[in-house]
Amino acid sequence: MVFYYKMYKIAGLVRKYSKSFRRRFFRLERVKRLKIAVYPGSFDPITSGHYDIIRRAAAIFDRLIVTIAVNPNKKPLFSLEERVELVREVVRELPNVEVDSFEGLLMDYMKLVGARFVIRGLRALSDFEMEFQLDLMNKKLNQEVETIFLMTSSEFLC
Repeated sequence: MVFYYKMYKIAGLVRKYSKSFRRRFFRLERVKRLKIAVYPGSFDPITSGHYDIIRRAAAIFDRLIVTIAVNPNKKPLFSLEERVELVREVVRELPNVEVDSFEGLLMDYMKLVGARFVIRGLRALSDFEMEFQLDLMNKKLNQEVETIFLMTSSEFLC
């Protein structure tokens, strides 16, 4: 309801612009309302547990970006390009899932793509402690970002 009120209020200001500008303006407003989430990880290699989290997160959000992090401190089994291709192959039937890679801080990447949610998968209680610490640090960097924890389905636990 608030969105429509805002749009009507702004429409008075926008009315003086061309029809094509108004169309683009209102399209941009709709894009801003999308719930965009990022699922970061090394995915070296992608597992059935990862796919389970991706599939379930894709059902919740309008757009899910699976981002493959570049970590110079790790020696990956597959190259970055191979990991991106592997993940793309696995998620190809999920229409609202994209695959990307990034280097640097996750919060910088979140701002770049306009995402407000981070997806993190949890396998055990021990995972939560580390993820909790990461979330606290991310909150210091960007208070608008929320972390969503999804438990891996029991059939994918080792």
